[in-house]
Amino acid sequence: MISLDQKSLKQAHRYILFNCDDVQQYIRFQTSMRDGRCKTQNSGVTMEAITRSFPSFKDEKPRKDSLTYYGAITDIIELNYYELCKNVLFKCDWFEVKEDNYGMKFVHFDKRCYQEDPFVLATQAHQCFYVRGHLEENRYYCMKRVPRDLFNMGDQSNGGQEFHWGEPSNSSSNPTLLVDDGEVDLVRTDVPATITVQPLPTLDDQPHEINYEEDSDFDDSDWDYME
Repeated sequence: MISLDQKSLKQAHRYILFNCDDVQQYIRFQTSMRDGRCKTQNSGVTMEAITRSFPSFKDEKPRKDSLTYYGAITDIIELNYYELCKNVLFKCDWFEVKEDNYGMKFVHFDKRCYQEDPFVLATQAHQCFYVRGHLEENRYYCMKRVPRDLFNMGDQSNGGQEFHWGEPSNSSSNPTLLVDDGEVDLVRTDVPATITVQPLPTLDDQPHEINYEEDSDFDDSDWDYME
């Protein structure tokens, strides 16, 4: 059981009144304190919100636009309203965000902001992780990630019907051929049979045997000499 001070409880209760939704599925969030003992990161979060801000120092009027906030979870709180409603909140440290020459977002963990509004609903948070930069110390680049066990199965077809895609064709010029799924006959029955007569070979056509006695190269004179 975690007890909050009056200021934190008031901030959490006010945030729930303005934002209420179900917990985002398939995401495993952990606090930054636990991440310090692990090889993986699970505490990095981002949140997108539409707010009024000044795009640059030259602008005199604020403009309503969608902004992305980058932070890390420091605590996970579940508020139970007499068992009638439960809401999960993330208490986060929000960081100042900058952009390098290549358009990549990076933060400094020692430069924090929005300390008066640290809470965010679990449904509004998206998981991310931070990668340390090599050019500057304490610079961490933010990388968004796909939640674990989440697969993009595509849009489901209506009515459970299966669709088979094929090359486009004109039914008038290319009529559809009926395909018989049964056994295929290897003999054509739509044409008359052709009979070919092949005579049997005669004795004259048979190959002659070779007379080895007449063509022998064996010389009997050698045997006469030995006698």
